Amino acid sequence: MDYSAYTGMDASDTEEKITRQRRILSAANVILAVGPKLKESAEAKVAGAGVRVEQVIPGLAEVSGVSPPTRFRAITYGRLEASNDRLKQTSLAVAGFARASAPKYGGLVPDDNITVIGIDSDGRLAHHRELLELAQDEAKRAVQVHAWPYLDDRIKLLDHLRNSSVCLMLSVHEGFGLAGWEAIAAEVPLIVSRNSGLFETIDRLAGGMGTGCLVGVDIRGAVGVPAYRPEDVDTVSNAILEVSKNIGRAKTNAVTLKRLIQRLCTWPSLAETVAAALGFGDTLALSSIQTLSRVGVDRWESRLLLDVLLNSQRNVVDEASKRNRAFANLWDSIAPPSSVISSVILFGGVSSGLCNDEAAGRFSRWLASNSAAELVLCYETGDAAVSRAKALAEEKLPDGDLPTNPIERMEQKERRILTLRERVVANVPAPEADGISRRIRYVPLRCPLTTYIMVLDEQLFITPVFDIRSTNSLTFTLSRESPEFELDVVEYMVHHLARNDEATHGADVLPDVRRLKELLGSLKTAIAGRKS
Repeated sequence: MDYSAYTGMDASDTEEKITRQRRILSAANVILAVGPKLKESAEAKVAGAGVRVEQVIPGLAEVSGVSPPTRFRAITYGRLEASNDRLKQTSLAVAGFARASAPKYGGLVPDDNITVIGIDSDGRLAHHRELLELAQDEAKRAVQVHAWPYLDDRIKLLDHLRNSSVCLMLSVHEGFGLAGWEAIAAEVPLIVSRNSGLFETIDRLAGGMGTGCLVGVDIRGAVGVPAYRPEDVDTVSNAILEVSKNIGRAKTNAVTLKRLIQRLCTWPSLAETVAAALGFGDTLALSSIQTLSRVGVDRWESRLLLDVLLNSQRNVVDEASKRNRAFANLWDSIAPPSSVISSVILFGGVSSGLCNDEAAGRFSRWLASNSAAELVLCYETGDAAVSRAKALAEEKLPDGDLPTNPIERMEQKERRILTLRERVVANVPAPEADGISRRIRYVPLRCPLTTYIMVLDEQLFITPVFDIRSTNSLTFTLSRESPEFELDVVEYMVHHLARNDEATHGADVLPDVRRLKELLGSLKTAIAGRKS
């Protein structure tokens, strides 16, 4: 834990506690910090001491989820003593629940309840009465508040947790947040402080795919009594009402989040990280186990991505349709007068319908009428093309002008893509041809893709790749209301460009790669501007 981040808010603040922690850490050979927040804290404390700090992420608890209870039940738990209420915000959880129970909101009903586990056994009855009176003042009626002492029985605790409708972890500061981590394991919808290592972990590992599956809240807190501000009560109350009124969607999000985290954070990967940090990685021969360096890419596994897009993410998707419908959108958008004036980027999966003679004519008219516009064709070749061919089921490929043999099919598609520039230029007068030719860029992708992406200026389309023709796959039009997920998509593209190293690209391709990186950088800036 990071004493300096929170002891200044209560009477336990002492110089000795903070300096002693720094002294102990500085004497270590290696520090294992749970999550990014504690890693950064440890690095700051041992700056200049030559101590290595490694981040570790635990796997999930072995607990199965159950259907939401008939009555809405909230839970918050931990070591919830009166002395740390300003930090843990136990009273705020009760106040927020009570306000959501007020008759004027028409949300929660008298039989709904909140359970607080972890109350100090000394003075528990008095503390329970304080919470009941607090809830009554907020709701203007009696509210069911259970206040129980700390539970050493982990199985019993997890059973209470999984039979809850929502878990609240509202700390003003939380180094990581194992209570919230256990809620994810139990498939319980989670309302969590953004100023927590848990929220940062999910954001960094899974981006919008993860944070869209929980409810992040900003808790301001206060010095004095109560230890929170009126707007904090509104924030928590609104979050509880959001979950209660959409409990089916909230539960689906919780199930999806567990599935995502289970894939990214496992006990074997934790073991490998610890072994490597202690210098035992080679001895234990754990190279086959997934490490955290790969999870940022592996989260884009097609079926997992499809599950997230279909079943979760508030405001992530505007529309879902067959991919060939997205092509129709492209042609509509670039037809004069074009609503797309800067760039069209086809990232993987350049379908025949995007590089035939009709497509060449459409692109030529668009480029001719928009003098600064650029067309970027990022196409699969080499190992990426072979990988895609092996994934195709030959029996599902239709007869037509392309071979049904997957390898031959990919080779012929690549030839069509590579002749598109000359066919586009053939449609325009000679004086314009050279300028238009320079605005058509080719970027070969040699690393296998799990997702095809189309970018029309700032509009993004994403298609998870399966063992069928990509034309028949579902394509999702991403909503501009979800900039976090859009940024995830752009990062995925940048990652694949980085994996195609300069030696592989060759001198003739490098200018096009650099220009694409510039376009993606501008796109990230535009999306981040909307986010802020």
